Amino acid sequence: MSIVMELGGKSLNNYFEQNNLLINNSVELRESNKREEVLTNIFICSAKALKQFHEFGVHNDIKADNFVIPHQSITDPLTTCKLIDLNLSKIRGQLNITGEYIQGCLLENPNHRPSMRAIVNFLEKICHRFSYELQNSVGNLCED
Repeated sequence: MSIVMELGGKSLNNYFEQNNLLINNSVELRESNKREEVLTNIFICSAKALKQFHEFGVHNDIKADNFVIPHQSITDPLTTCKLIDLNLSKIRGQLNITGEYIQGCLLENPNHRPSMRAIVNFLEKICHRFSYELQNSVGNLCED
């Protein structure tokens, strides 16, 4: 199996740094919730990319520099993020599920870890809490 990639734009890290510079240089933006909006948008976009990639395999090298965004205005909200650097990726059919692939969330019981679908739904405010949050009963439950 082969994976074909198109040339992307800047990394999520560069996108955030450029937005952060714009925010820091504007009193109006500094006093608004613009930084939070940018970060939330980055989280949603990267979670969607991971959700889509998880349909085919496991990336194994998630970091801000391994997400790229298409060429767009720095002030526009992200609509598409793409994963790059697939050297450590395992495509379905090649996966040998062992302990090495279960190291991402060691603090949580494996039965309590949310799926990428649940994380995307949470970030998009479709749901408000996860099943392991026993003390929180407010809002819709983010289910897999």
